[in-house]
Amino acid sequence: EYTIQLPGATNKNDPHPDPRYPEIRAIGGRPLILIETDTNGPSVVATAMAQGSAVDLSWSVGDGLGSGVASLDIYVAKDGGTFASFELRTATNAARYPSEPGHRYTFIFKAQDRAGNVNESTRLVVEIPMESGS
Repeated sequence: EYTIQLPGATNKNDPHPDPRYPEIRAIGGRPLILIETDTNGPSVVATAMAQGSAVDLSWSVGDGLGSGVASLDIYVAKDGGTFASFELRTATNAARYPSEPGHRYTFIFKAQDRAGNVNESTRLVVEIPMESGS
């Protein structure tokens, strides 16, 4: 058990203080100290859409009030085969994966937070239809 003495919250850097309330100062941003242990992994919400000869992927990653997202890795398998890395430690929120008609692509999104927690993998399956006349 630990006891931490914290001073009262103040902000002397308010660029626009309200002269009617000089004793009130706004405090913003994420906390600098995490009192509870972060045991929950980040969450990933992802979508995929077949666009001609490619699959357009988009995603968002969040960690709520946890330690913050450290990384996101995306893996892909074609027709139930072995997963291969597609995007590792990506800092973007969208990508395009080349595809071929008549195949099925499975994408796995794995996020890790700064406390080392990993999300339950988010999985998307995209079926690319055969081209007309094939």
